[in-house]
Amino acid sequence: MQSSTPTNLTTTVRNQQVSLRFVALSGDISNYAALTGGILINDIAINNHVITGLSNTTTYYFVVTAVKNSTESTSSN
Repeated sequence: MQSSTPTNLTTTVRNQQVSLRFVALSGDISNYAALTGGILINDIAINNHVITGLSNTTTYYFVVTAVKNSTESTSSN
């Protein structure tokens, strides 16, 4: 895996959903993964993704990792 990791992760919160945006990596990345509390929430194919079905009364902390050849990068900011 290249030493780079997804950067500049930002979120937009709406009713029971969050939009994740980040700077994608160049190269042959198979997918990105969104995690909260170390638990996989969604596999992401693009650098602008909406996660639905969240609770409005729960605090979530998201990070994004890149996956290339079954190897995962370090977590985003």
